[in-house]
Amino acid sequence: MKVIRDIDRLIVKKGMEIVFVIGFVFYSTTLWNLKEKPDIFASAFPYSTFNYTKMEIENPIDYSMYPMADSIALRNLKPCSIKITNETFHSEVYLLALKISKNSTLDYHYLHISLGSEVYSLVDLEMKEEPDCYYFILDEDSIMSMTKNYEIRLWMNQDAGNDQQAKQLIMSFEIINGVTQL
Repeated sequence: MKVIRDIDRLIVKKGMEIVFVIGFVFYSTTLWNLKEKPDIFASAFPYSTFNYTKMEIENPIDYSMYPMADSIALRNLKPCSIKITNETFHSEVYLLALKISKNSTLDYHYLHISLGSEVYSLVDLEMKEEPDCYYFILDEDSIMSMTKNYEIRLWMNQDAGNDQQAKQLIMSFEIINGVTQL
């Protein structure tokens, strides 16, 4: 009887070792494949709405605006820094947008914006309209395992009258998942 019990224990012990080795090989292979093909989860769930991208804003836009020439704005206005980060191995398409509320009294037609050293009039940018706001598309890009930085300035162009200075601008920056979009 003791010999049979010893043989049973040895069989159970060897069986556990085999299960452990197979589990270790499977786990290692999965990690290796994940390293080689980072979008493994995206391919497994093609209609997922995972959103790994986040946005941080430093030095927000100063709302005390007055009309000025583009060159003066680029030279004198402190840029708003926007950092868009995706620390995963899942590539994500996003839109960086300026959202202006329709409750704003400042006419957006007088606004200019710079991304780095490029200057744009808001009326020249792609715009999406919703019942309570306008979205001006500043950039469309994809991001994976990195941070993308934007330096943005916003001002009234020199054609704006003094009456626009007393007006209110209700705005924010947003990132929009490029799959869902507006």
